[in-house]
Amino acid sequence: MSSDTNADELLKALGKEVIKVRRVYDGVPRVTEQYEALANTVHGGPCLKTEYVYVGATTDVEKMQESLATWDSAWDI
Repeated sequence: MSSDTNADELLKALGKEVIKVRRVYDGVPRVTEQYEALANTVHGGPCLKTEYVYVGATTDVEKMQESLATWDSAWDI
């Protein structure tokens, strides 16, 4: 299965299931990275990573990129 197919399947599942989220902030604070996974995802399982770039020191998002990543169980509550 291609990476694009895996990403498509993960996105479909995230829209229908209970999820968990991990956010990384910069010093302002603004979200710079967000990880989303199905609630039952275990360590090393697939998740969606979204990276954000802002316009200067504002809170206006200039760019964002989504990619596949792996979930870290240290992020679990």
